[in-house]
Amino acid sequence: MKAPLKILLVDQSVYSKYQLNELLGTREDQTLIELAENLEMAEDAIPRFQPNLIITELDQTEGRPDLIQWVKDHAQKAKLMVLTHFTLPCFREACKQQGADYFFDKATEMLAVKKTIGQLYQQMPA
Repeated sequence: MKAPLKILLVDQSVYSKYQLNELLGTREDQTLIELAENLEMAEDAIPRFQPNLIITELDQTEGRPDLIQWVKDHAQKAKLMVLTHFTLPCFREACKQQGADYFFDKATEMLAVKKTIGQLYQQMPA
């Protein structure tokens, strides 16, 4: 049996966690999802939870434009997905330049999010 994919969702909205659970049809043996409502909670959760994937919204930066770089520095093994409504090309490019592994539009690309998470789960060790 594969290890579960640990997902840390950095978002103030509990609804976002619910939506992610619904999207994945989450089964406990495939994914574990933890919610960090702000950057401070994420900083505490990363070493304890050791996520494989961190999903964040651009408005979670709390005045820290280096959020993506901070995550890459402190959770090197984790992939970083930006899931946002702020989808102008300038945001997408800035996130890629800072090291985001994935960038998706919340309104139009949720099936791509599901597919990507499924692919990451398939890469988990047995």
